[in-house]
Amino acid sequence: MRRCLTSRETGSAQKLKRAISCTGRDCAGLVKSSALLHHDDEMHRLFLALNLEDTTKKLLAEYARSIRPVFGPCRLSWVSPEIYHLTLYFFGEVDDAALVSIAAAFVGIEGKCAAPLLSSQGAIFLPNRRNPRTCCVGFSAEPQGSIDLIVEAARRAAKPAGLPVDNRPWAPHLSLARIKSAPCGFSVELPPAQPLAFMPCSFDLMESVLLPGGPRYSIVRKYAFADRES
Repeated sequence: MRRCLTSRETGSAQKLKRAISCTGRDCAGLVKSSALLHHDDEMHRLFLALNLEDTTKKLLAEYARSIRPVFGPCRLSWVSPEIYHLTLYFFGEVDDAALVSIAAAFVGIEGKCAAPLLSSQGAIFLPNRRNPRTCCVGFSAEPQGSIDLIVEAARRAAKPAGLPVDNRPWAPHLSLARIKSAPCGFSVELPPAQPLAFMPCSFDLMESVLLPGGPRYSIVRKYAFADRES
């Protein structure tokens, strides 16, 4: 049995609940209900993500600690294990109306996509090893079709919200650290990470608040995957 993650309720989640309470779970109704929100020009930095269970986060955090000495003279900003996730799609800054519209875009596929099995594929550097900006753990996803369906729904939701559409193929990875500076020609070989796999019970619409001490993430809306055990 998969264990779902929980999150404290945020202002964005409360606004969405008010809209849903007036329209039920009807997708079109959710969009129309955007007029019920208080338009106070509040903006929301949204993205779609797969969240991890605490046991998986702990294993990844242990690997991150083990590779810190390898970077020597480099200056890195390490991601807090509390906010480890795999981004499915980044929307960016949206207003209240777009928040409701984007949230409604996934109601129709909720419970219809098979939960993917995510398996680690080792450490990678993005955008590439010669010009590393981020140290990540790469993943494979099976079945890939479930993710493709969700990402396509995200692209369709972005355009009416006035956002640019990201058509790049989804490359599953989890960021461990951002490399702020490194000596010219610096190269490092990272030890292999312990193989791990996890199966999320939902894909989640997230809000990011950028703070001086690092970003704070919260779940706006969870969308369940189909239950493979049914």
